[in-house]
Amino acid sequence: MIKVSAVSYHNTTPMIYGIKQTRFINQMDLQLDIPAVTALKFMNDEVDVALLPTGVLPQLKNYKIITDICIGAIKQVKTVAVFAEQKIETLQKIHLDYHSRTSVELLKILLKEYWLLPNIELIPSSEQFEKNIHDTSAALMIGDKTFPLLNKIPFQYDLATAWNDMTGLPFAFAVWVAKPHVTDAWANKLNKALQFGIQHRTTLIEELNQKNKTVDWQDYYFNCISYELDDLKRTAMNLFLEKIKKPL
Repeated sequence: MIKVSAVSYHNTTPMIYGIKQTRFINQMDLQLDIPAVTALKFMNDEVDVALLPTGVLPQLKNYKIITDICIGAIKQVKTVAVFAEQKIETLQKIHLDYHSRTSVELLKILLKEYWLLPNIELIPSSEQFEKNIHDTSAALMIGDKTFPLLNKIPFQYDLATAWNDMTGLPFAFAVWVAKPHVTDAWANKLNKALQFGIQHRTTLIEELNQKNKTVDWQDYYFNCISYELDDLKRTAMNLFLEKIKKPL
């Protein structure tokens, strides 16, 4: 049985839907985790396949990208952002989301090369760190916990938007990777299952609207999250990986 770790956020809901609806879930041991945990499980050989934050890839030795599906964004993503009460040029501290390394590395690049604010203090955080959003203190937040803040916090700096403004490229936040022993046949079945789920996003939106009407799910799944790992996203991923290898 192939052990699989996938991210437990709403951005993966179409993927999980596809895995379940095509019954491909019967060919895996599926575990849902936060991004940081998926990375640890894969690096510690606890799982064979994982949806991994791209910032983790330089730490891996033996792996292969196995699908043309990713968690990406073209010009905005909304759920990876710096939330603040003041303009970014007035900030002194940004508390960092502990769920993902990729967003932290991307923020470091953008502070230095895009906003030209390399001296803002970056503070590792734990649970409920969003309480630190006040005055000149902000928070980098990712995933589902950002939804309640989208209409409340006055200043929101979308990292995908900033990256696109700086590079003209989209961004790939996470990709599906596997250990070398995972066969191409299995990987192809996974890819088809993921595609099925993404093609049926409208069905999921109807269900989600019944549970939570405060989020514009249509906008999120069709205008924010971009699932195709195309050539532009691969170019962006390579550029990002080059940048994080260099001292900032």
